[in-house]
Amino acid sequence: QVWAQATRGVEDKSAPRGHTYGSALDVREMPSYTTLSKEEDLESYDSDDEEEEGLLHRFAPFLTESRDGFAVAQKAALQVAFWTTLYAAIAMYFHRSVMGSWGLPMATILCNMLFTVGSDLGSTLSGMFYGIIGSFWALLVNWIFLGFFPGGYTGENTSVFWIALAVIFIYTFLMIALKVPETMRFWALISFTGGYAMNLVNPADNGEPKSSNWQLSEQGYAENAFITYILGGVLALVIFAIPFLTSLKQSQTRVVRVAKDMADLIQELVKYYSRNKKTLKIFDIKEHFQSLGRRLDEADALGGNSWYESCGKSSRRAMTQKLFNLQKNLMEYAEPLLEVVIDEDFKESHTMMMSKMKGPMEKVVDGTMTIVSKLILAAEDGKIDEAERKDLQDEMDDLPRLVAALQSQVEQGSKMVGREGHKSIQDETLGEHYVSLTICRMAQLVLDEAEKFLHPEGDLEDDWSESFKKSCTGLINYDRGDLKWAARSSLCLLVNFMIGLYGWCDTAAIDRWKENGGKEPECMIHKYTAGLASINVVLMSRYSAGTIKAALDRVAAGGFA
Repeated sequence: QVWAQATRGVEDKSAPRGHTYGSALDVREMPSYTTLSKEEDLESYDSDDEEEEGLLHRFAPFLTESRDGFAVAQKAALQVAFWTTLYAAIAMYFHRSVMGSWGLPMATILCNMLFTVGSDLGSTLSGMFYGIIGSFWALLVNWIFLGFFPGGYTGENTSVFWIALAVIFIYTFLMIALKVPETMRFWALISFTGGYAMNLVNPADNGEPKSSNWQLSEQGYAENAFITYILGGVLALVIFAIPFLTSLKQSQTRVVRVAKDMADLIQELVKYYSRNKKTLKIFDIKEHFQSLGRRLDEADALGGNSWYESCGKSSRRAMTQKLFNLQKNLMEYAEPLLEVVIDEDFKESHTMMMSKMKGPMEKVVDGTMTIVSKLILAAEDGKIDEAERKDLQDEMDDLPRLVAALQSQVEQGSKMVGREGHKSIQDETLGEHYVSLTICRMAQLVLDEAEKFLHPEGDLEDDWSESFKKSCTGLINYDRGDLKWAARSSLCLLVNFMIGLYGWCDTAAIDRWKENGGKEPECMIHKYTAGLASINVVLMSRYSAGTIKAALDRVAAGGFA
């Protein structure tokens, strides 16, 4: 009954078209603002713990002014640099030629490692997981083809040559057209189309062993490429395993900070609305709200990668994800609420209503944010003990009483302001009505989420079957734009493959060399070169601007190296 009363009057949380916010707002009036007092202007919205910033501020004060992601990126860069140098030193000690004779080309392994390594353990595991799947598809297609046609094209069986080209074309188009993860697509294409697919149509004896007749050998070029990728992935995992740097920790840190900052901002927003004059501080609050949305997006990406660190079995991850969802939903309520507060005129009618509503409204907000603070503690621990459970339940039981008190004061305030009493004032939606209603809805939202924290049964594990079903159905979902992009990208990739197949040489100079002998002429592109297709895969993008930028970055990186 309390919630039914609280939601009376306005059916939608968004602003109704044509309704007035503010008790007597005239859109023709220019808004007037009051300058903040010195003490008020110096208020900080940063909720970072002082203990965490003490040493950092002492030894590197500029880092305290930067985003927290900068310091994390520096730590990750140091770890990658240290381990890469260590791996290279080991390769130099044993000699690359010796390791190559063991089937361990260290340069290729390190290259695979640098392509796989992410910003933390979770992102590296995610990249390795999809990389293995993509590499496996390339290996499987190569193995099946050589099973049917041992040795591939030998220069005589031209039908095998055309069948190989057809297989390469179909494989390339499907890998680009299907909605597979980008990492999986990259390794599937760079391993096959940009890699050993050229061996299927190369009749020359290039000394590379091939596994034929349905046999597998660790010395086969495709099998060895798959093994070296796995080794590179393992080396990438060691980078963030020693010392430990996880996606879950980073995601949880961001979500908790956003939750604390959002609680402070909502309380500050209500205090601002309870005043009797307009100040520029509201735009400071708005700017901080916008930054919270960006920080939530960063936490969302990290939260997705954290699944691979526990395969969805971590209670800490589950509670952090619930806390993240709560913050996203609160943001959806806060954004229109903020616009209403900005448009408020702060005239006499507003002061009259807020004289009744201010106390109960602040109590509802404080009670709601107290529950949020307890949910934050639960998410940090990954569990709720009996004492925490009792405290949380007590706060939840008390919140409906606070909402009922607020609703009562809203009705009294409406009667004070209405020209013909309570009935006429309900004919339009005032800013005060909308703000109080939104705060009540926020309280209900927090109560619903808190119930999930108290009763997490069946909530701590991801549904593997449902995830698998979504992945499979996603493969066959496409639109016209996807097919056009797939056709263009496939054509471009196959053109580069064909240029590498036939090479780019001065045929007249080669003919003279064959007749007269001497030094063999150099070719711009030698026959049976997969490098062009490989570079094409690296630079592939859905948009021409992205491809051009990737190409410029690659040229700059190559020049720097």
